[in-house]
Amino acid sequence: MRKVYFDVETRSEVDLSEVGAVLYAEHPSTSLLCAAWGSTPDTVRYVEGKHLGLEYSWMHDLYELACDPDVVFVCHNAFFEQQIWRVIFVEILGYPEIPIERWACTQAKAYYYSLPGALEHACAALKLEYQKDKVGKKSMRKLSQPRKINSRNKDPWW
Repeated sequence: MRKVYFDVETRSEVDLSEVGAVLYAEHPSTSLLCAAWGSTPDTVRYVEGKHLGLEYSWMHDLYELACDPDVVFVCHNAFFEQQIWRVIFVEILGYPEIPIERWACTQAKAYYYSLPGALEHACAALKLEYQKDKVGKKSMRKLSQPRKINSRNKDPWW
């Protein structure tokens, strides 16, 4: 089996922690900010949500990976990526479904070995070369969660 590490970043009017991954993915306001995948740090492909589609060669590459029965998609908290894949990639873009046995979850593996479930804490506990980017995490949160509307802020997204 060949491993492909896959991650998506999304935004929505609903709170993921309140509604869960299934309802979050299915909510009409949920959209893909970006997707990234690769076998090694040197082979990572990245696409912004507004550029999704097969007109880009790297998107065709992702489509082919989804079709290949020898490719396993590895994610941290894979259930979330599975739901986004199901709604955005399969239902909207027409990509193939990926069977459950072709998904691997690093969060579940961390729990199995009594490590923290949060990626940031698991990476720190393992003293990995690559750690969770705290500045990037903060930036992503600003992009993915609507702001409170007040007198200075009329639009929850900008």
